[in-house]
Amino acid sequence: MFFKERWYGFDDALYTGARLLEIVSRWTDSNWPLQNLPKAISTPELNIQMQEGEPRALVSKLRQGGKKLLPGARELITIDGVRAEYADGFGLARPSNTTPVVVLRFEADTQAALARIQDEFRAALRAVWPGISIEFCSRRALRPTGFRRAARPSPARKPAPRAELPGWYRRPAPCRAGRRPCRLPAARRS
Repeated sequence: MFFKERWYGFDDALYTGARLLEIVSRWTDSNWPLQNLPKAISTPELNIQMQEGEPRALVSKLRQGGKKLLPGARELITIDGVRAEYADGFGLARPSNTTPVVVLRFEADTQAALARIQDEFRAALRAVWPGISIEFCSRRALRPTGFRRAARPSPARKPAPRAELPGWYRRPAPCRAGRRPCRLPAARRS
């Protein structure tokens, strides 16, 4: 996740966590903003195995082909790969920095839109690299994005006692009056 305002515009996990807490703290029910995020269908990270140096060459050819290869895209972003933005989703192809693979990601509002975006990318990749083997995941492997409520622990497996957990993992101690963790009064929140 990248934040452009009030930061330098790159991804930073600690800053992202702090900003997410800041955003969620504006609601009395902190689950509401997370549960009402837009729901979309996304693929896991898909990798096309290639020889050393080939991923960058493939993505460079895809970048040069631009809108001719991806005609349905309303915008192409060519920073660190090719990201095609559509009205109902996106497709991304970028070379991996650590292994000789092309990394693909797709996200769309519906299954039909996702299939259309993947088909357009498949045709574009085959146009710039004839004979390339492209296997996208099956419909069962697709998952909706967004936050889900965590499942309750099964009764057979009891959570570890507080003393056995490392300090950074311990949950706050419950209030004396009830079972929920203590919360700061509204006046002390900033």
